[in-house]
Amino acid sequence: MTSYYQVSSWDWADFTSGLAFHYQPIVAWPHRHVVGHEVLLRTVGPFDGPLELFQAAMSDGVHPQLDRTCLELAIRTTPLRRSGALFVNCLPSTLAEQRLTPGELLSWLGNQGMEPGRVVLEVTEYELVEDVDALADAVGALKAAGIAVAADDCGQGHGTFILAAAVRPTYVKVDRRVIQTECADSSGLLDEITTFCASIGAVPVAEGVETLEQAECLGKAGFVLMQGHFFGRPKPALSPVLHHERVTAEVCAAIDDSLGGRSGRVARPPAWIDEACRSSERLLPALSGAPD
Repeated sequence: MTSYYQVSSWDWADFTSGLAFHYQPIVAWPHRHVVGHEVLLRTVGPFDGPLELFQAAMSDGVHPQLDRTCLELAIRTTPLRRSGALFVNCLPSTLAEQRLTPGELLSWLGNQGMEPGRVVLEVTEYELVEDVDALADAVGALKAAGIAVAADDCGQGHGTFILAAAVRPTYVKVDRRVIQTECADSSGLLDEITTFCASIGAVPVAEGVETLEQAECLGKAGFVLMQGHFFGRPKPALSPVLHHERVTAEVCAAIDDSLGGRSGRVARPPAWIDEACRSSERLLPALSGAPD
């Protein structure tokens, strides 16, 4: 059994010096333009990685402080002007229980001289969502303030597609296990997922893309945004982001075209998507899989 350090006994000012971040590019297909990055926590200290760190924090009941610290540090230490869209992980309870309000986040961004649309709060699968309505209200308030929200690891478990249908995030990030399984032996699920995303007005993002063949398969299914080792591994430095207005317009047009072409094909969020993913051996419970 793992022996966890008592996070609650730490001085938080000292604790922050043990956190570091790497960045993985998110690209637009087929031109492979980098349009943003996911910021990934790396720990320098007694823990093997962020998964073990958050397990310890949850065990000691200090995960709210840890999550806020990681969020604020990621925003304050990332050169946002060069990052493109910045996807930052957060716990669903941080939003649902209003441990971070739109006003606070806008203040952090304002201190950086950045507009709210630059940051995407990526709701992780580290904990089970207990109050879906509260999370949906929090997501709605963030979107109203111009702050985007992503549902992470959809297809991994805990009713993730049903949750996405309820909270209606800006982005739906599809779990790598779904991506890799479907690209190897398609059952048509990828096309149905992009159709589902269009039905709730969310942009799908494919995670875990490792080969050109997978990228081409995803492109045919309607994915425009992709992330994975094929495009770039997590690194301590940002990848070059193309900010040219024409490139941005082309990416937006491609997303709109993909969503628009599927928006009329699903009358309501299909529960079978969640059921199909639940029945797969690729699903894991919360806190069982290591992050990127």
